[in-house]
Amino acid sequence: MATEATSDWIEWKGGECPVSADTLVDTKLRSGGKTFGFQADRWIVGKWQHGGDRSRLDIIAYRVVSA
Repeated sequence: MATEATSDWIEWKGGECPVSADTLVDTKLRSGGKTFGFQADRWIVGKWQHGGDRSRLDIIAYRVVSA
C-alpha cells in the first residue's frame, strides 16, 4: 500500500513521541537515514527520545503520512 506525505518535515529535538501511537510517519535519523510509513510506536530503528549521546538513531525530523 502506498503512502503519501501530508506535511513537510518537522524538526525534532527529542522528547515524548509527538503524535498518537497509531499515526504513520516518515522519519529522518541523525545518521542521514530515513524510514517511511511506520507506526509511530513501532520502531525497529529510530528513537524519539534523545539520550544526550547524539546517537545515529535519534529521530531529527518527521512528517505524518496517510495511506
